[in-house]
Amino acid sequence: MKILIIGGGIGGLATAGFLEKKGFEVHLVERAPEFKHIGFSMTLFPNGRRLLRELGIDDGVGKAGYELPWFELADAKGHMVF
Repeated sequence: MKILIIGGGIGGLATAGFLEKKGFEVHLVERAPEFKHIGFSMTLFPNGRRLLRELGIDDGVGKAGYELPWFELADAKGHMVF
C-alpha cells in the first residue's frame, strides 16, 4: 500500500517512520525547501520517549537534550494542573 503524508513536522516524520517499519511505501511531502534548525523547545513525556525508542532514535535525542529537574503545568488562572 502506498501512503502519502503531507507535512514533515514531528508528527509527519514519526508517522512516516512507523509506517515504513511496518512495510508501507511512504511518500512525505513538505513545502519547506529544506529542514533546518529554527529554534524551538520540545518536552517529551515517558510515552514520547518510548516512541522514539521504537523508531530507534532515542539515543540521539537524549544526547542532544537534557532532563528537566521538575515540570509544572498551570491553567489560565495559575492553578497547578500537573
